[in-house]
Amino acid sequence: MIIDDSYNASPNSVKEALAVIERTPQQKKVVILGDMLELGALSEEAHKEIGRLVAKISPWQLVAVGNLAQGIIAGAVEAGYSQEKISWYENSDLAKEAVRNNIEPESVILIKGSQGARMEKITKELLQDPMSASNVLPRQYGKWLE
Repeated sequence: MIIDDSYNASPNSVKEALAVIERTPQQKKVVILGDMLELGALSEEAHKEIGRLVAKISPWQLVAVGNLAQGIIAGAVEAGYSQEKISWYENSDLAKEAVRNNIEPESVILIKGSQGARMEKITKELLQDPMSASNVLPRQYGKWLE
């Protein structure tokens, strides 16, 4: 199951998305989070706070995408989440193939990040039929595809 909430991200919307995945019955929860942009002076602490929430959920895997998302990793590790369950990628283009190759059957996958993180590229890679992306994902036209 893919929970594609890739359109945008703020601390509150990420918290709500994490609450949704926490309630799912699947054992293998994968949390893929990109940078939360335009937070100004609150950015570092906001990313760490999200990491601490991820640690409480303790998903099977955490994937962080973008330089700011390293704060998510820091917060998760500080809260006791295993570094071995974490992977980091500089951008969604680098993350998308690696993520596809590391997903287990019966997983539930949350994908969330600010528009600038372009997390929908990861979602598209995970679709059973990537050709259907223009019907089910945002930003699948014009300059967005470049």
